[in-house]
Amino acid sequence: MLHLSINTNNNILTNPQLLNTPTLNKLMLQTCSSNIERCFNTNKLLNQISIHRIKEWLSKIWKPSLTQNTILENYRKTTNFTIISQLYHLYKNNIFINNSHLNQPTLHKQTNQLNNIYNFISSNNSTTLSLKNNKILFLEQLLTADNLNLLPWKNIYLRTLKSPRGPIPKWFKILSNQISTLPISHTWPNLQLQPINPFLNTLNLITFQFNSPKNS
Repeated sequence: MLHLSINTNNNILTNPQLLNTPTLNKLMLQTCSSNIERCFNTNKLLNQISIHRIKEWLSKIWKPSLTQNTILENYRKTTNFTIISQLYHLYKNNIFINNSHLNQPTLHKQTNQLNNIYNFISSNNSTTLSLKNNKILFLEQLLTADNLNLLPWKNIYLRTLKSPRGPIPKWFKILSNQISTLPISHTWPNLQLQPINPFLNTLNLITFQFNSPKNS
């Protein structure tokens, strides 16, 4: 069902082109594409706000990365997330965004080196519930500002903005025992970590996985 504003001009409603469903669909897709490009390319502030909104949505659906499948599978949860709903319409029609800002090497390095917490701990129902309750998706959320050491459990709120309550989870104790008091690099020498924890800037927490464009 098409919903139009109450102050929509009658001339628009009687335009024969708008009565053509394929034309309406094309106009909608063009609008979505234009809006997304504007969000990421107009200015730095709008770009950061857009990334922040995407981060909020990923946290809501508990997914670490933005992919076509993630959006298509969770399209019912895009309410109040305009940029996600617009991406949904594009992805549904196999239209992909080729965004120059997202393809820059520095930004790629900044947003794609976050390490999924499940790569370091065993996954089970109680662990997943604990991670969800504490809003933890990435190892970096548990590390100090220089990414060299594990934060004490009582200080995890510095990265998650949610004060941990109750006993220390078993998965955190296991992780802590693995790392001990040595720097992270001694425990996992091949682990790629940035010199500055990206969670110091809450606008830079998203892993983007935009595919190459299939349609212009």
